[in-house]
Amino acid sequence: MAYADVVKMMLIASIDELAKNPEQFALHPGKDFTRNRKLCFKDFILLLLTM
Repeated sequence: MAYADVVKMMLIASIDELAKNPEQFALHPGKDFTRNRKLCFKDFILLLLTM
């Protein structure tokens, strides 16, 4: 397995950990990321990183 693949897997695992508690990273906890949206918290973070 290439180093880049290992780093990518570690990054995705870290994002999964963050996605378990998005309230910690929201401006308005309990309100932000509570509805079913087209972009969930995990997809939003991945989108920002890949731009």
